[in-house]
Amino acid sequence: MTGWSIQDKHGYWHAVISFKDDTGKHRQKSISTRIPAVRGSKRRAEAIGKELTEKWLQKQQENQRDEKTIGLSDAITDYITSKGDSLQPNTAAEYTRLGRNTISLIGDIDISTIDDSVIDTLKQKLKEKDDSDNTVRHYIILINSSLQLAEQKGYTLSEPGYHAEAPKPPKHRGAWYTVDEVRQLLGAADDSDIRCAIYLSAYLGLRRSEVLGLRWSNINLKDKVIRICEKRVEYSDRGKTVVKQSNKMKTEYSDRILPIPEAVCEVLEAESDKGGHIIKDAKGKPLAPQYLTKKFADLLKRCGLRKIRFHDLRHTCASLLLQSGVDMKTVQIILGHGNYSTTADIYSHVDLTGKKEAINKYESIL
Repeated sequence: MTGWSIQDKHGYWHAVISFKDDTGKHRQKSISTRIPAVRGSKRRAEAIGKELTEKWLQKQQENQRDEKTIGLSDAITDYITSKGDSLQPNTAAEYTRLGRNTISLIGDIDISTIDDSVIDTLKQKLKEKDDSDNTVRHYIILINSSLQLAEQKGYTLSEPGYHAEAPKPPKHRGAWYTVDEVRQLLGAADDSDIRCAIYLSAYLGLRRSEVLGLRWSNINLKDKVIRICEKRVEYSDRGKTVVKQSNKMKTEYSDRILPIPEAVCEVLEAESDKGGHIIKDAKGKPLAPQYLTKKFADLLKRCGLRKIRFHDLRHTCASLLLQSGVDMKTVQIILGHGNYSTTADIYSHVDLTGKKEAINKYESIL
């Protein structure tokens, strides 16, 4: 424990600070107040000595903070740990994978050495692995987040507030089917064991994980409403494939209640087994995400439809709703997007109906 006292040394008052060094040994630091040790001067020397002691202790703390170091691996681990339950399990596993890959490519270097040259080296090595700009972006975002937290904890960066430049996010619009293609798909799905999954996504714009996470307890066929409040995700964790049911939705708006269209009601009512998960295999077990993806691709190939992802049924639903005149805000609520701008950014290029009506009204005025 640090303490101090005022002492007479060589005819002058000194603030003498007692402390322990990094090895645990007791040390003393003597700082002259420059006040002669004469009668009546001690009280003034104590006031100055206290001020000198506080300044010295503050300087020591700053020096310790300047010398505080941490490796990149620990910084990334700290960041992932700090997020706790707020991270989706598949996101946490992906962050861990990205962290391991980062260390394997540039080493467990001290974060104080990370600068633009280090980041450029990482980007180059990722490019050599044929990683896309979007993948590189995720690496940089993880590093930036880890560095930011480390700096908040008092660790030193190469420069205060260092932030690596990440590639801009891609403007991925996805693909979607026309009305005729959807009709053809639904007709082909009637003979498929993934019929319910296709109808739910095509009519309600559900994500693959949301479709597979649905249980019969989430559905009220009498009132024709469905609650989207669970999901089933698949991800790789240290080389092992993990499939997990979770009630932690992508955003708070993803937990939503939707009306069930009549066509979807008919498909659901036709199911003989109305217990457990809605989408399951012949043995009654919940369907794995990759299995649904494969079965969907096989169905498209068999019926001669152009290839799209299962997730593109969600894009199809949103695009056809907008083309039918449904406003963007309603589409946002149906899709469960966290904010309006996300929906508007993705689907602004197909939101033409409302714009045409507005332009036509303006034209009629002129």
